[in-house]
This record gives sequence, structure tokens and C-alpha cells, in this order.
Amino acid sequence: MKRLRLLGRAMLLLALAAALPARANDLPDSCWSETAASNTCVVPNGLPANTLAANLYGVIHEIMGALKRDWDRVNPTVSSAGTNTITLSYAVAPAAYIQGDTFSFIAGGTNTGAATLNVNGLGAKAITKRGTTALTGNEILSGEAVIVQYDGTEFQLVSVGAGNSAFTGGALTGLLSEAKGADIASAATTNLCGATGNFVHITGTTTITSLGSCQAGTRIVAEFTGALTLTYNATSLIVPGAANIVTKAGDTMTAVSEGSGNWRVVQYSSTSNLAVVSITRQTFTSSGTYTPHAGMLYCLVRLQAPGGGSGGVAAGNSTGLGATAGGGAGGYGERLLTAAQVGASQTVTIGAQGTAGASGANAGGPGGTTSFGTLLSATGGGGSAGLTPAAATNVANGGAAGTATNSDINIQSQAGGYGWSGASNTSIAYGGDGPGSPIFGGAVRSKPIVTSGNSQPGVAGGNYGAGAAGASSYGTAGAQAGGAGGPGIVDIIEFNSQ
Repeated sequence: MKRLRLLGRAMLLLALAAALPARANDLPDSCWSETAASNTCVVPNGLPANTLAANLYGVIHEIMGALKRDWDRVNPTVSSAGTNTITLSYAVAPAAYIQGDTFSFIAGGTNTGAATLNVNGLGAKAITKRGTTALTGNEILSGEAVIVQYDGTEFQLVSVGAGNSAFTGGALTGLLSEAKGADIASAATTNLCGATGNFVHITGTTTITSLGSCQAGTRIVAEFTGALTLTYNATSLIVPGAANIVTKAGDTMTAVSEGSGNWRVVQYSSTSNLAVVSITRQTFTSSGTYTPHAGMLYCLVRLQAPGGGSGGVAAGNSTGLGATAGGGAGGYGERLLTAAQVGASQTVTIGAQGTAGASGANAGGPGGTTSFGTLLSATGGGGSAGLTPAAATNVANGGAAGTATNSDINIQSQAGGYGWSGASNTSIAYGGDGPGSPIFGGAVRSKPIVTSGNSQPGVAGGNYGAGAAGASSYGTAGAQAGGAGGPGIVDIIEFNSQ
């Protein structure tokens, strides 16, 4: 009988043990209570009254397992996978996400924007900062210990990463030592948002059109190690001078993100713009290529287009007089340009001076257009018409004045002077004046004719850009040629740092 009772008890214990769950629920389960007397769920998640002593071993083991699982999750015992789509995998998976769950891990990558977390395949949930604000990049750094807590909807980032810290005010009582980040290679999009410190070197010579997209207010100080073009954009890359900047080794800039991929360079310091230490000049009287002086900071380009030629006059007769008008002066312009606007070089084009009208009633030629790349240009003066003497009063119109385009100042050139001749051999004839350049002068005048049988050729323009004076013939005098316009010139004054 005693043996039967012992056998019955053994069978009962085995039955009870077989009825125990495979493991206790995790600590967030409702069976785990802060009030000791309330931990009365069915073993191993509690100890109801009259629990058999044999069950205590299983309960204790399960408590130890639950505590260890909790410890593994709230401490960085695992590494994540992914950068913006982050996953975690524990040996024992949580049954579900429960509000208040805390997970800590070693980041396996650096996020570049909004991110999600998926724990053991329970589903991806957004990771946010400061409440419900989505991540923008660099809040989670590769190799960093990260802590997140589930708020019932998403995971809130608790740990402080590079892009998650915020100073809300107060006084710093010690030195603020900002980190020197790794070098960043120049590219069309040179991503400063991926900088690992607030001071970086930008290497290479690739033209930069964008600095990446990150949180507004991000401030980066960068030093360039070589020559490249920092491309101005009125919205996305605002730089001092509102023009492209050609960098030099040692140049530095401070750039501040305005958000949505827009940046403003609030300070640019060049190794060559500390002071003007020399002034040089390059002058072109024929077409060629302008290459700036070493260390050129800015230059004043003065451009004078050539003058127009005057027309020729045909041979007269016993009663006829004739005089041609003057050629027009060429257009003049000047412009102050920065080194960035000029770039590595500019093509200089010197237009042909207006040709003299051949002897006889032949027109003078116009001056050709003169230009400094596409940055400044001016048209040449117009030529005047040829003329055949006649027994009638005649007033001939002068060649048109040239005009400048893209000039900082507008100095108006003059048209050629009127040619005039009377109606009979008792009158006079004189060719029209050739106007001078507004800067270089060179005006010329044709000698009047008062005696029949005399004639005068045209007079060439007296200096750069001047128009020619007209020709004249009186009575039986022979034909005369007009005059040639003055030549063109481009004069460049350079202000240099060396």
C-alpha cells in the first residue's frame, strides 16, 4: 500500500511538471506584478496558493531565464544589421512588442535618413527622436551603443548620437572641442551631412554642385586641399559674391544647412584674398586668349571697339560739290570682374577697324564687334556712305555710334559728323568730323574746300575707337578715298594678391 501511495505521488508530480509552460513570459507580461502578493498566475509565471514544492525549481529557473532575456535586451549584447532598415535578432525572440520595451544594441551602420527597427521579424517600426520626429541622418553611428524604447507605436531613440544631440541654451563653462572628421572626397554632391566631425578636409578637384541634404542648422567648417569649382546656385548653394568660386589649397569655408538640400556659405576665406599686393596690366590690340596673372583677385576690363570708316567721294564737275560724312565712334564698355567670374581664361576678340571707302562714291566699312568672352562686348562704329558731287546743297549723315553690352557704366559714343556741300561753285564743301573715343579721344576733322578744283581725302580716326573724317571734292577736282576708323583695344588692369 505504501509503495502505491509513493507511486501515485510521483505520477502526480510528473503530470504537474508536464503541464508547465515551455518557459515563463517576459517581464512586461501582466502576470509579473510590482506587488508581491499579486504574483499569483499559474506557474511558472506566478506562485498561486498551495503550489507544490516540486514546482519551485521550474519557477526559479523560468524567473532566471526571464531576467536574463531582459538583461540581454536592455544592454548592448547584439549588433544590428542595416543602416536605415535596421534589424535585430535575439536567441529567444520576444513574443510581441509591448509599450515600454527597451532594446539596446551596437549599431552595425550609420543611418542616412529616416530609419526603422524590426526585432526578430515582429515587424518594422519607425525610429524617432524627441517624440515623433523622424530621423534625418547620423543619429545612429556605426559602432555606437544605441538605446530605443517602444512607446506603443514606434521606437523612440534614447541614446545621444551625432545628429540627435541638441543644446537648448545655457552657458558653457569650459572649452568646446569639436571633432575633426574624416576627409571627404569632392563630388558633384559632396555630402557634408555624412561628416564625422564639424571640421573636415575636402579633397580632389571635382566640381561641387551640392553639399547634401540634412537637418537645417547643421554647421560644417571645411578646408579645400586643391583647386575645384564651388558652383553658385541662388537656392541650393548660396556663396559670397553670388558667383562660382574657384578654390585654392588652404581655402576654408563655413557652410550652414538651411534644410531640404539647401546650403548657405556664410564665410569663405581664401589664401589669396588677404590683400592686394600688386597691380598688373594686360593689353590686347589683336585677338587672343587672356590668362589671369597668378593670384588675380579681380580685374577691370576696359573695352573699346573700333571706329567706322568714312565714304569716298567721286570726281566733281564744273558746278558740282560733294562731301561725305564721318564714320561713327566704336562702343566703349568697362566692367569689374572677380577671379571666379573670369575663371581660368577668356577669349579676347578684337574687331576689324572700319575700312576707308575707296576713291569714288564708295561707302566706308563699319568697325567690328570686340568682346571679352561673353562677359563684356561692344559694337564698332558705323561707316558713312559714299557720295557723287552734285549742283545742289547736300547734308550727308554720319556713321552710327557703337554700343556696349554688360558694361558697368554706359559712356555713350558719338555718331560721325555731317558732311556738307553747297549748291554752286561759289559755296564750300567739308567732310564730316570723325568723333573720338569717349576714353581714348582721337577726333579728326577734314579741311574745308572753298576753291573749285580742289579736293580732300578722308582722315583716319586719330586713336582707338575713333571714327574717320569724311572726304570732299569741289568742281573739276578728282575723286578721293575716305578714311579708316581707329582700331579696337581691350585693356585689362589686374589686382593681385601676389
